[in-house]
Amino acid sequence: MRATELRLGNIENRKYWNPNPRNPDWAIEPCIIHAIGSTTCNVVIKGGEIIKLHHDKIEPVPLTPDTLEKCGFQRDSFNAYNLSINHFDRGIKILSFSGDYLYLRERSHKTERADDYVTTLWNKDLIGQFYLHELQNIHHALMKKDLKIKL
Repeated sequence: MRATELRLGNIENRKYWNPNPRNPDWAIEPCIIHAIGSTTCNVVIKGGEIIKLHHDKIEPVPLTPDTLEKCGFQRDSFNAYNLSINHFDRGIKILSFSGDYLYLRERSHKTERADDYVTTLWNKDLIGQFYLHELQNIHHALMKKDLKIKL
């Protein structure tokens, strides 16, 4: 991973050697970015310990239905995952992830059947795989607060 992609508080996967005597192998577990350097990061691992990792030992977390649900997204009848991010006087803003696209939808209270504005924030065909840290960064840019995630 590149340091420029990361923000403090991002959740990533750390790759580490698991010396289990029965089946030694590389393992992956979630970690939280605590400090970012040019070639290494300090991360918080399970149990609250802070360790230093080289960027090549940090891997992005792909967005899956399970990951989206841990972020508070709910699946709708069209198999898209939605998260209400901002209620305002005249309506609501919703982040909507369809698997191929991430949309920002703005819906007026006056028209409950259709979205008034839809903005595409990410397109799989143009950008490729979408990861949890990118969703966290977009949420932070839109809301000025961290996305709540239940690990």
